[in-house]
Amino acid sequence: MGLKLGEIFKDGMVLQRDKEINVWGTAESGSTINVSLKGKNYSVETDVKGEWKVCIPALSASFGTEMIVSDGVDKICIEDVLIGDVFVAGGQSNMEFFMRYDKDFDKVVQTCENPLIRFYDIPEISTSEEPQMHDYSLFGFWRKATPEDLQYFSAVGYYFARTMQEHLQVPIGIVGCNWGGTRSCCWMDEESVEKYGPVWMRDYEEQVASITDMEEAKQKYLTNMISDKSHPFDNPIDDKMMYGNVSKEELEGMMDAFAELDSISVLGPWHPWRPCGCYHYMLNQIASYTVKGVIWYQGESDSAHPEIYADMMEGLIKCWRRDWNDELPFFMTQLAPFGTEIMQDALYYPELRQQQELVTKRVNNVFLASIGDVGNYMDIHPKEKQPVGHRLALLALGHLYNEKILCDAPMSNFSETKDGQIIIHFSNASGGLFLKGDTINAISLIDETNKDIDAVNYSTTIEDESLIITVNNDEVVKAVSFAETPYYEVNLYNMSKIPVMPFRVEL
Repeated sequence: MGLKLGEIFKDGMVLQRDKEINVWGTAESGSTINVSLKGKNYSVETDVKGEWKVCIPALSASFGTEMIVSDGVDKICIEDVLIGDVFVAGGQSNMEFFMRYDKDFDKVVQTCENPLIRFYDIPEISTSEEPQMHDYSLFGFWRKATPEDLQYFSAVGYYFARTMQEHLQVPIGIVGCNWGGTRSCCWMDEESVEKYGPVWMRDYEEQVASITDMEEAKQKYLTNMISDKSHPFDNPIDDKMMYGNVSKEELEGMMDAFAELDSISVLGPWHPWRPCGCYHYMLNQIASYTVKGVIWYQGESDSAHPEIYADMMEGLIKCWRRDWNDELPFFMTQLAPFGTEIMQDALYYPELRQQQELVTKRVNNVFLASIGDVGNYMDIHPKEKQPVGHRLALLALGHLYNEKILCDAPMSNFSETKDGQIIIHFSNASGGLFLKGDTINAISLIDETNKDIDAVNYSTTIEDESLIITVNNDEVVKAVSFAETPYYEVNLYNMSKIPVMPFRVEL
């Protein structure tokens, strides 16, 4: 067994500053491993399996160095190493969403040259057989923010990194660990899924039991173009769907491909959407890599069991924090407004959004970005990711770096009835609220019969940090609902241009 490093340790990597840095790999059993970084040497013996791990004391930010690893026989030199802040970009397709498809890509790519922003994307591999079947050379190495490589960046990850780098003036590394369509259970170990969401495991077991020919089903999945994630831009169906603006007629024309997708979507032991699959084949590659925190955009595929999403995210966060041995902060993205498309709808999105907010109340050091102004009724993949990445960065700068900025979304704090008016007061609205447009979108008044009151029977005004609703005398209001539908367009913001979070006020 020759000297090897963990897959993520490659030229151009970004290491985490101000924290103990973990470096690991394999070599012959009984070997002495020496790691040299910034003029200092660190040594460790391999164990009986040939595995080793070095913990390097915390270092300050650095803009170019090298790491040399030797076992006395072989030597590996990793060049162009930066030390700054590193974040994992986790989730499903809206985090995976490449800059190539972003609304502003053509403009951004012209000025994106920044060697201090780097991106490592873990290959999307769900079984031990996949690396032998496909060429994953497009992934698994560190890219720089250049016009040539920008199209491969996660759009949310890039915009997050760009804001962070501008503010902090240190290198920023993003480690992409995501896969479209994955549920929360895909990113947890078996113990965590059984504890926090056993229904997902039972669903999976039922699907496995329904497979009559396991080998045939596996080969059908592994050899299908749709399941090959090694060259994402070569799949014409995915490429067209991600670019968007697909007409209903075009979608219907793709039905043969969608039918084929259905035929390979049975969750057998090879499928990435099965419980724990991505955890074992992707997350475990990086689970010790020292990072600053996690940005997360996921939840669309949890709609089969929306009522336990907060439980699942609590379990996932605890699982990751255990594996990293670090109380990593999580910066989550609330699901964007969405209506329906040919294969899916957003019926349970309102409940999922409530569950996402509940996570922030139940789990320490978890924060939620509001993106209620960037949805698309007919597209589950909104094309404008710049506000998403920027708002996640604001949350990180405010809560992780303690910058004195307005970083959280406005939230209904308390309400009162006064002089025939309903007054809703907001937190995170220092400096007041402002409205884009003439009238507030996404608001509903509910009467005693649980019906919406006609908008002609009330008016709304903004005063400082409060929303004032004046209602005709003959109307009795039971509740005020805001953005509690699958699709909506929020146009009410705080002074950081963050849209108000969905809420419901009972009166």
